[in-house]
Amino acid sequence: MNIIFLSPHLDDAVLSCGAILYDLIHKQHHTVEVWTLFSGDVPPGPLSPFAAELHQRWNTGLEAPKARRAEDKLACERLGVEPHYLMLPDCIYRLRQGTNLPLIEKNDDLFNLPLETESSLIQDLGQKLTNTLPAD
Repeated sequence: MNIIFLSPHLDDAVLSCGAILYDLIHKQHHTVEVWTLFSGDVPPGPLSPFAAELHQRWNTGLEAPKARRAEDKLACERLGVEPHYLMLPDCIYRLRQGTNLPLIEKNDDLFNLPLETESSLIQDLGQKLTNTLPAD
């Protein structure tokens, strides 16, 4: 059986469900894929002050998503999982709809984001998953 885990961010599935992934692959002999939704590169243009602060803290420059994908791919390989990346930008890189204002301006915004602020992204994500995930 082929089992697909949807992972919002890089490393979410392998860090949160690593033991389950290992069991499904090595003990139950399933094929397992992890589809990471928000794993895209930094979009063109200036970083928001919050995103720039995170990049400085991470010491990765604009290569943060690329470096994190490489780490995620290695973790998936070690578990025997097949990784897939939808390449949507993480919330720290997105703008509020119809503005040039960052969606995330401070750390607390990561945990208090009203869903209606990204209703079109939610619809686009649903369509992308419908078009991309295997039918069975």
